[in-house]
Amino acid sequence: MPDTDATESTLPSLDAALPGLRPRNRLIATIVYHPDLTRVGDYALIPRSRAPIILGRETMGFRQVPGGRERYLDEPYLSRRALCIEFTAAGLHLQREPHASRCRVDGAELDGDLLIDQEQLERGVAILLAHCVVLWLAMGQEREAETEALDYGLVGSSSYTQSLRHQLAQVSGTDMDVLLRGATGTGKEVLARAIHASSNRSQRRMVTVNMAAIPASLAPAALFGANRGAYTGADKSRPGYFQQAAGGILFLDEIGDAPAEVQPQLLRALQEREIQAVGGEVTKVELRVISATDADVDNKESGNGFNAALRHRLAALEIVLQPLSAHREDLGELLSYFLQQSFAGQGRERLLTGPENTARKVAGWANFYYECLRCDWPGNIRQLQNACRQVAVASRTALVVPAPLLDMFMQGAARGGPGVSEAPTVEQRLRQIADVTEEEFAKAMHEHECEVRPVARSLNVSRQAVYRKIASDERYRLAADISEDELRDALARCSGDAEKVARQLEISPSGLRARLRQEQALHRGP
Repeated sequence: MPDTDATESTLPSLDAALPGLRPRNRLIATIVYHPDLTRVGDYALIPRSRAPIILGRETMGFRQVPGGRERYLDEPYLSRRALCIEFTAAGLHLQREPHASRCRVDGAELDGDLLIDQEQLERGVAILLAHCVVLWLAMGQEREAETEALDYGLVGSSSYTQSLRHQLAQVSGTDMDVLLRGATGTGKEVLARAIHASSNRSQRRMVTVNMAAIPASLAPAALFGANRGAYTGADKSRPGYFQQAAGGILFLDEIGDAPAEVQPQLLRALQEREIQAVGGEVTKVELRVISATDADVDNKESGNGFNAALRHRLAALEIVLQPLSAHREDLGELLSYFLQQSFAGQGRERLLTGPENTARKVAGWANFYYECLRCDWPGNIRQLQNACRQVAVASRTALVVPAPLLDMFMQGAARGGPGVSEAPTVEQRLRQIADVTEEEFAKAMHEHECEVRPVARSLNVSRQAVYRKIASDERYRLAADISEDELRDALARCSGDAEKVARQLEISPSGLRARLRQEQALHRGP
């Protein structure tokens, strides 16, 4: 049972609660692409030395894990002395050796030498060598020897991803409530499912609730249930999400968007483990709660009206997820994982790794990884995964980069690479949904595939406003609005392809996937 003695006794975050255990910053070169994909994620520590350091075919050792066997890049198209690296008082001096293989640094061809200052090193630079190897060179925390037996479904070898695994191991060993914080697409739901799968409640149900999708007037009944006759139309008693998750885990996604009217009831439910169904009596409930948000629930000036006591009650333990741009050294492993997954789904696993990959094909993939490394990925890991799906669909016999991705690569080039992306600005005042024209709304729904969050962001309205608009306009539907018969027919027509079903029914793909997962859980039972 979670500790219910106080609302203020919380841990700010597991990572922050371990002072003095973080490795010191070192200059690290990480392999983002290599023709041998098993090398992706390998790294080399570059020691600060007075003597020049040579990077080439057989001159710098890369390893998978601390203390592991070092291997050279060992690519025949890469010169033996491709780059000369030298530390100076002004920064890091890179020099391409005469007649050495070609080299690009942050999008620019390196013909002679280049000085990378300390600020650039902190941000990181992307290096393409001989059109066959991609490196990410940046100051970072040295990896530690991996102590966790499980990877928890997390892809990546960076010190950040290692830290997430350590935190998941700690969280999974307790029964305390957890708050997951991070921008959209950073993997909050993946972590929630990892906690569930590795906890002592793994054999019980995890019920997922999108708090932003619950209208304020329906929230008490949806969360805590309603007794028969409690309101007009309540012809039978209905359990709420808390009752459905009893004995298991309740995942409150988008908790930062919870209606203000229901927050005091949520606080009591979490603090006392007591709930009151509409028209019913107070009852005890035993469960674990995981919540997630991308909202700034700590900023009182943000105007989101989030209950401070509830915020602390949710975070008995807290994990903060970073945007993908903050751990680009994982990007190569993520790309390889998603591409292989997407190609396998279409029976073309060999397109990325097959022996038929000529030097030209290798160069194509190296350039693709390199351009991906230089992009900002505001949608984070989810956006990267979607990009890989698009590439897999477009690439029949060889790599084809779809036009939207090419446009994104061009925008990244115009910005000058990852190091010079604009800082976020103060969020603008939200528009009223009534001020949005029908044409604007329809266009946003089409362009963003009916996904509520990007639709709301593009129109500068709240997500609740988008949900209200969908509910009030018969032209739009949520995944939950689709009848079982219509959904079954659509799945049959599309051979079970959820993405195709979502496009045909004009509903959110993520909403459809959530509904399918929920129905599978219900069929499995507790």
